[in-house]
Amino acid sequence: AWLIASFALIALADLGNVLPRTAAFHGLTVGAVGVLMIGVMSRAGLGHTGRPIKAAPSMVLSYLLLNGAALVRVIAPAVPGLDPLTPLLLSGGLWIGAFGLFVFVYAPVLLRPRLDRQPG
Repeated sequence: AWLIASFALIALADLGNVLPRTAAFHGLTVGAVGVLMIGVMSRAGLGHTGRPIKAAPSMVLSYLLLNGAALVRVIAPAVPGLDPLTPLLLSGGLWIGAFGLFVFVYAPVLLRPRLDRQPG
């Protein structure tokens, strides 16, 4: 969804000057790339360790945090009078929280042997 939304936002930024182009690109980088990274890492972490491919509730929270970080980066420039440091710190904190949660959940998974005792 972030990929499609980002291209639409980039087009709006170019056509109507609705928001800065950099804000639209944050949808692409923080939203699309960030969510894809954590999605691939979590799916591969489960699949390559012989575990069922089902997202843990904590990983759902991780996805929510990451989407929140992207939303803050996209919407913040449209808020008049907002100190630019505030959304940067909020978005960065959400990003760190999302990937920190990934490390907390997946470090034990990735450091233990496969459940099915297969190689790899």
